Amino acid sequence: MLPKPSLSEPDMPAVITRGAFSAKAFGFTGKTGGGAVGTVGIFALGLACGGSLSTTRNKYTYASCTSTATGVGAASAASYAGSAAGNSTRGIFALGNVSGVGLSTTRNKYTYACCSSTATGVGAASAASDFSSAAGNSTRGIFALGYVCGVGRSTTRNKYTYACCSSTASGVGAASAASYAGSAASNGTCGVNV
Repeated sequence: MLPKPSLSEPDMPAVITRGAFSAKAFGFTGKTGGGAVGTVGIFALGLACGGSLSTTRNKYTYASCTSTATGVGAASAASYAGSAAGNSTRGIFALGNVSGVGLSTTRNKYTYACCSSTATGVGAASAASDFSSAAGNSTRGIFALGYVCGVGRSTTRNKYTYACCSSTASGVGAASAASYAGSAASNGTCGVNV
């Protein structure tokens, strides 16, 4: 007989498991902070009103339709025209055009559970770019570089592996045409960048 799920933990949905299954694999740990899988989204504000670049990130909670910057890790640099992809535990943000630097290869790793952000140990892009797009599944994100410094519109894509924080352009299919400022979507199995 399975024990009854505890409903006293606010972020712990009632999950009944059978066989070789782990509720933790879906992020249902009962911990507060980042929220359970699929409950929050992180937005990089980018180019703010008045033309200033921002390091601010907002956490959007789907259930209550609320957004806050309180307690949310900031980007490592003010930037705009970046992109992001993530899985159930972290999001990877390609900064894009960085204030005082221009096009950048810098990526930040945002950990949902503790609302922290870092550029340390995060695989860089293969080329400095902005106006990129990204999509991902539970293990990796695919970043279409967009506009590459010295090249212009690009067909290059990078594969970012979440588990080891590495990024590569090797073995990643190129776009069918050079472009920038595209968009991306994923069904969780494989992402397609336009």
